[in-house]
Amino acid sequence: MQKLRAWLHPFCILIRLYWGLKKTRWYKPRLCLFKVSCSNAVFGACVEHGTWQAIRWFLRRVVTCTAEYSVVHEDGQAIGLKLASGRLALRDELSESSLTILDRATEVNTLDPKLTDQPDTTSGRCPS
Repeated sequence: MQKLRAWLHPFCILIRLYWGLKKTRWYKPRLCLFKVSCSNAVFGACVEHGTWQAIRWFLRRVVTCTAEYSVVHEDGQAIGLKLASGRLALRDELSESSLTILDRATEVNTLDPKLTDQPDTTSGRCPS
């Protein structure tokens, strides 16, 4: 019953309205860095933990996702993205578009041996 009430909470309703907007032709989608999108993560936090925890999660996630990131290499392989917050997001939590970024960074790193002597990060911005 508590989860049903959470679905009717104004914050959850706003997220569901946003999901409806995403289905319109006017919406310009962004590529998400994470497998679980910001709106899905925040909706889950709202249902499970309440509004304040969801708002906190939303603020932390949006700041992380919209900021710059760096590709982190280890032994010539791109292992993850270092986010603006300093946290390392590893392959298992990244979306397909982010994995493509990592794979391209690995290809560049292995094709040009000079790059292995360079610092172990390649900078970028969140795809939009």
